Amino acid sequence: MAKELYERLGVSETASEQQILVAYNRKCADSAPEMQASLKEAYDILSDLEQRAYYDIRGTKPGRRHKRSTTSSSSGNRETITNIRTALNMVFMLGALITVILYVMHLSGGSSTPFFWACGISLAIKIVEYLLRLFR
Repeated sequence: MAKELYERLGVSETASEQQILVAYNRKCADSAPEMQASLKEAYDILSDLEQRAYYDIRGTKPGRRHKRSTTSSSSGNRETITNIRTALNMVFMLGALITVILYVMHLSGGSSTPFFWACGISLAIKIVEYLLRLFR
């Protein structure tokens, strides 16, 4: 995995936010103004939990798509995705209730096929909901 940003600030990959801040301030005080932009970039990525996780997993700097945005279209898109996730969670909870009812019916001697279908549909709903988290 890439360690360039950690090396730039002189911290380990397990450094806390406080350690990253201290290292950033120390390096900025000791470096030339030309280097401060490079240090700020490293600090901005490593101090943001989502961007740091992206960097740790992929080994590359997050692109614009992965940075937090404050534009109105981005917040509107985020709100739409949140509404879809909420609706999917409600459907999932209803599906979980139906699954429990079908399981009780199965235990009392009914067919197990509807129970398995309900489990599969609930699983599919949860997978879609988790995939939507990627677009948050």
